Amino acid sequence: MEVMDLAIYLGSLIGLLFNLKNYGLSGVFFSIKGAIYGAGIIALIFYISNGGMGEGDIGIAALMGFWLGWKGAVLSIAIAFLGGGAVAGMLLILKLKKFGERVPFGPFLALGSGITFLKGSFLIELYWRLLS
Repeated sequence: MEVMDLAIYLGSLIGLLFNLKNYGLSGVFFSIKGAIYGAGIIALIFYISNGGMGEGDIGIAALMGFWLGWKGAVLSIAIAFLGGGAVAGMLLILKLKKFGERVPFGPFLALGSGITFLKGSFLIELYWRLLS
């Protein structure tokens, strides 16, 4: 339930530099916009829920945004909530956790990021196709 700030800062900087090198100035805007969306969504939940999520989750979401952009950050967070909710529900059903006990969310953010990195374009395209 601890997130190392140094890992967040380093990972974010590497993501920003990666996008700068590969996409130029537009890559920088891509990264910054992604970090704002990712961190903003989790920060909003953090403040509305009075700390129901950890501050480290805000940093992880910003890191995701630096690498994946705003669409990738939003998709990663959605996947993380689906996965985290399913696991938390199973833990409650199996009585391994009681209602109100914390479940670390960082691993689900990482899982959502991995899925988005590998299949994000496909999932976003599928989503828009299903809506039309």
